[in-house]
Amino acid sequence: MKGFHVLVFEKDISTIRGEGQYRGLIQIQSNALAALEAIDPQVAEQVMEAGCITRDRINGLVDGISGTWWSLGVVRMHHMSQ
Repeated sequence: MKGFHVLVFEKDISTIRGEGQYRGLIQIQSNALAALEAIDPQVAEQVMEAGCITRDRINGLVDGISGTWWSLGVVRMHHMSQ
């Protein structure tokens, strides 16, 4: 994407050296997306529109004997095209 002013908090130095340029899709985990939604919902929406959800999965704590879920959430695996 072009035309966005950004502040980079973390980056992979191997990409800068050229080692990581063919690594594949950029993946945004649901916790990172939730943080982005809390910081700037409009930017989070732009990220969601530019990418695609590749899978949803259930995440939480389950009692191994009864099968009861104590904490339940859906984790979305979101990939951005490079």
